[in-house]
Amino acid sequence: MFRAKMHPWSKILMLLFSRYKHVLATLSTLFISLNAEGNGAFLGGGFVYSHFMRDWNFKMVMENLFEPFAPIPRVGSEILGGDKYSGALFGGDLQVGYKQFFGKEKRFGLRYYAFGSAQGGYYSYLAFGRQTQQRINATQSVAVFFYGAGIDLLSNFYDRKEVSLGIFVGTIIGGESWLLGKSYASNKSCQTQIPSEPHRCVSADAYWKNQASLMESFGQEAKFYNMPSFQIALQGGFRVHLTKHQGFEMGVRFPFMAHNYYTEKDRNDWGNYGKNGSASIVFRRKLALFANYIYNF
Repeated sequence: MFRAKMHPWSKILMLLFSRYKHVLATLSTLFISLNAEGNGAFLGGGFVYSHFMRDWNFKMVMENLFEPFAPIPRVGSEILGGDKYSGALFGGDLQVGYKQFFGKEKRFGLRYYAFGSAQGGYYSYLAFGRQTQQRINATQSVAVFFYGAGIDLLSNFYDRKEVSLGIFVGTIIGGESWLLGKSYASNKSCQTQIPSEPHRCVSADAYWKNQASLMESFGQEAKFYNMPSFQIALQGGFRVHLTKHQGFEMGVRFPFMAHNYYTEKDRNDWGNYGKNGSASIVFRRKLALFANYIYNF
């Protein structure tokens, strides 16, 4: 039977490998663990963009509603309506916490952190002119604060020396506060004035707080929500570490909970929407895009 001759150098290499294979395996393990991303505290911050919606819905109850071609008035008829407006928020976020990886290769890990973000922007809507009684364009300034604690699952698919690439997915739970400032129409007229101070432009928060107090004095159930609301958001994205201490990440965040801003239920005919009528104003962030710089201690 024919047998291929083995080159002398091949014999030497095979002999060395069989003798030192355990040493090579140990060195390989040490190399991976030394170059994998390590555990430790971190600090991050960066830019955030959010898209949000403002929903106003109402039910108006009419005692005598005349309809075209209707033979008789319809008593207690209901009119359902409302408006939806959208806007953009820009700002930043900050997070500080601790991350840890598991296993020899440290491909998977968790990070825990305290989180806070602040954003500002506006939305446009149609208002009635005080003099012409025609609809004109107006803008409303908005500020949103989101704060709480989060946990993310980390997964690195590339680790070489001090460079690592990976993904993250997690959740943030906390509170969310909405603040509305003054509103002006395109003709510079103020849209947030209260009857007791007709020559002063106040914030929309002050306007709706006064509106709730006024409706309550007429026997209605009205509430302006000036307290933070509960918020939970899911997020995910990509992360990269270029050195031992510096990294970047970008991702998308989906807040789930809406913020109730104002509600009204009319119990008599002195309300804005008739007896048994109602209205609500709700704000909701639809999504947030963010890019952060990360410093690892």
